[in-house]
Amino acid sequence: MNPTKIPYLDMTWNPITGCEWVSHGCDNCWAKAMANRFRGKNGYPEKDPFRSTFRKERLQEPWECNEPKRIFVVSMGDLFCKYVHEVWLEKILKVMVDCDWHTYFICTKRPERMKSFIENHAKEWQLLRKHAVLCVSIEDERVMSRARVLAEIDADCRMFSLEPLIGPLDVSGALSKGKVHGVIIGGESGQKGRVMSGKWVSRVIKDAGAAKVPVFFKQWGHYEPARKVVRDGRRAVAVFANQDEIAVSRFKPEGVRNKLFDDWYYRRTQGISWGGYDMLVDGSFRKELPDMLKEGE
Repeated sequence: MNPTKIPYLDMTWNPITGCEWVSHGCDNCWAKAMANRFRGKNGYPEKDPFRSTFRKERLQEPWECNEPKRIFVVSMGDLFCKYVHEVWLEKILKVMVDCDWHTYFICTKRPERMKSFIENHAKEWQLLRKHAVLCVSIEDERVMSRARVLAEIDADCRMFSLEPLIGPLDVSGALSKGKVHGVIIGGESGQKGRVMSGKWVSRVIKDAGAAKVPVFFKQWGHYEPARKVVRDGRRAVAVFANQDEIAVSRFKPEGVRNKLFDDWYYRRTQGISWGGYDMLVDGSFRKELPDMLKEGE
């Protein structure tokens, strides 16, 4: 296992690496880019390095850590990709059941298979459920059906990961049913990262607040919104979290470094020495988590 910088988790465990494209949240997959970079090395196949691969040598890694950890299971792929063999899943499930001092964070874009697997392994799941967080990745309205499937799974902790959030999303109905225990929001990072509108973020936070569901705002990603616009006569500047000012005239819809998007001003974060990319437009932070993911719980 490896330590992670993900603030609500401690370690990553990748007994499986790789998967395949399933929706537009996969378009700029950083895990695939890394697999291609290590093609033929570190256990990645030379041909098709991001295909689902069982890493048998990593299977027992949770046993090597005696202290309780919050573990991201398969951060470099999707545990429930159709190319992951059932016997691989059963081996991973057994380790999670046996190493019950850890908390396991399982995030997928394929909740149908997750639901089927859990139902077919009900006895083992009853042993695991008290220390497992089930999460679905939802990037826009086109894949909101994942929320419905997650709600049908008998689990103690269910979450939405809205990362990368690439379009407007109405989660009010899904959150109002009391089946979701936390929401993570994050923009897309990397050279090809798409803009995440502040309006989309505000709506999700509002919906979560109405349903009393914890929200963890992770990051803006490749583009950061201006905190305000200051106008002085003919001059107008967009002001960012570190007080940088950029003339509004420099923002264009097709801009690369500075972009006008959804009637607001965004700048590319690359090359800017500033650590406030997890700050909301109003200057606040949202770092709420369900009890199962709170440090020391």
